[in-house]
Order: sequence, then structure tokens, then C-alpha cells
Amino acid sequence: MDRNYRSKELRKYFFKIKLKTPIIILILGLLSIYYSSPQMKGFAELGWLATLAAVSWITFVIYRYRTAPSDETVDTWLHEDISNLVNASYAKLGLEKEQIIKDPLRIYAPIYWVTRGIPADEILYRKGKDKVLRFAVYRVTIFLLADHLLASYICDYNFIRKIPLNERTYEYHYQDVVSVTTEETSGSYTLPEGVRYIQAQKFRLSVSSGESIEVVINPHSIADTVRGTLQPTGAEQAVQVIRTMLRSKKVTRDQP
Repeated sequence: MDRNYRSKELRKYFFKIKLKTPIIILILGLLSIYYSSPQMKGFAELGWLATLAAVSWITFVIYRYRTAPSDETVDTWLHEDISNLVNASYAKLGLEKEQIIKDPLRIYAPIYWVTRGIPADEILYRKGKDKVLRFAVYRVTIFLLADHLLASYICDYNFIRKIPLNERTYEYHYQDVVSVTTEETSGSYTLPEGVRYIQAQKFRLSVSSGESIEVVINPHSIADTVRGTLQPTGAEQAVQVIRTMLRSKKVTRDQP
């Protein structure tokens, strides 16, 4: 599919319906027409222009919203993009598919706050017909598990533009991994509506050097505000698989 076409379709999907201004203009236009008199011909003409402009504006907004792609289509595009990122991560991490002993683990967590490289007008979300929130930007974390090491590729993915940004890679030996958890967290984030204190869930993988991989995976406060639900991020499965791998490696090391 052409990238420009898909980008336009996603912009329609995430388009925010804002009808307050055109409705006010429409009301003022109708009032101007209603209260005008023969002596106020110019006033009536101005009212008609305002009314036509407001109706055109409202029609455009409704058309743009109703012709947007379906929730299912957007989900399909996102899953395809993440699969492409998984395939690209092998080269980023310098690994071959034959070296990987488990299926790649993927975590895709929504971003709805100021992020380097992401235009402010593309930090968006939409609540679908199923009440699930879908976002225009995601932090994608991919884990590749080889025999002796755990490698990770992370990027901030601009879903609208189909571009990964702020890419980084990590590589750890299993014996250096101290813990892998999900935990509740909170903090101040600069959202499009302004700075706000939010509660969220965080994925955290810690190593003995003191380094860690941290990803905010479920910003509960944002979902609660609009009475929506968040998509599964894949974090719980990643935690379970990595913990199982760490235990098996520990048993192997402890065996005489």
C-alpha cells in the first residue's frame, strides 16, 4: 500500500471532531438572517455567508470522520508495521534468525506525551467503536532471545508516518539480568492538553550494572478520562517468557 495514501487515511482516523466553533458561527449566521431587515441588506448577506460557511465546515468534519478507515483496518496496519519492525530488528542487533531460540517478544505501548522527533499535532488517539483507545505513536520494544544473551531493540514509532525514531539497542547476558517486572508508577507528563500527573503501569528489566530498560505500558489515567480501555501491550507475556528463560539458565548454570 502507498505510504502517502495510508498516512492520509490514518490522519482521517485520528482526526478530532471539533464542532463548537462552526456551530457558534452557524447560530450567529441564522440569528443575523432572522433579525435582519430590508434596511440591513448587507447584514443579512453576511448572515447567509456565515451560515453556508458553517454548514460546509460541519459537513466536511462529519465526512472526514465517517470515511475514516475502520478500527479493524487500523489494527491490521499496526500489527503489520510491528512485524516489519521485528524483521528489521535482527539487522539492528546483528543477529540471524537461526540464533534465536524463542519467538521474538514484542511490547507496543502507547505514547501520548511530548516525545523527541514527534510533531505535537501527531500525538493523537481515538476511541474506537469498541471503546478501545488506539494511538498515533507507540514505543515498540522487541526482545530477541538467543542461547546466551538477551537482545533488545526499542524505538518510538510514528504510526501515521510509518517511521521509527529514537532507536536504541541493548544486549545483556542472562546472568546479568537481575529482574523483569511490571509495576505501578506515576509522574508528570506533558500531554497535548498540558502538563498532567498520570498513573500508569511500567515494564522494567534491570541488570546487575544498574542499567535498566523501562517502558510505560498502560497509562490508566488517560483511558479513565475518556472511559476507554487500552489494548494489550504484550508486556505480561514478555515478563513470563523472560522469567522462564532466566530460571532455565540458572538451573543449567547450577548443574554440576
